[in-house]
Amino acid sequence: MNGIAARPFVIRNSEELLALRSTPRRMTGRIAIELPWLTATDAQSAAERLNGYVNECGCSLGAICMLISFFVGIFALTMRYAVLSAAFLWHLPLIVVVALVGAGLGKVFALKRARRQLHNAVRDLIASQNPT
Repeated sequence: MNGIAARPFVIRNSEELLALRSTPRRMTGRIAIELPWLTATDAQSAAERLNGYVNECGCSLGAICMLISFFVGIFALTMRYAVLSAAFLWHLPLIVVVALVGAGLGKVFALKRARRQLHNAVRDLIASQNPT
């Protein structure tokens, strides 16, 4: 950046919350919440959660799934072929494919989970407006 801190996107009403829920990837910068029915600490806490959900990239779970699928693939190969046999060595590139597929599935799952958590958090914030 050029030394200028980006201004946060301030959410002030339910309509802006719904807009965030429908298009979270359009958010640039941080989210700040100034809803009249929330205290300052509750708004700060909610803003931190929403920022986490919007900025989720899925890399952490993708890396974990990649590692797990790699070891599962190696284990499957060692059960099928003798270690350091020609067949084992010829099938090693398949492990790379298995690991990449595992990483992709983990990343997709993490992004879907973050999107679902964002929807639930927005729903809960809107519901907190009119406590019954």
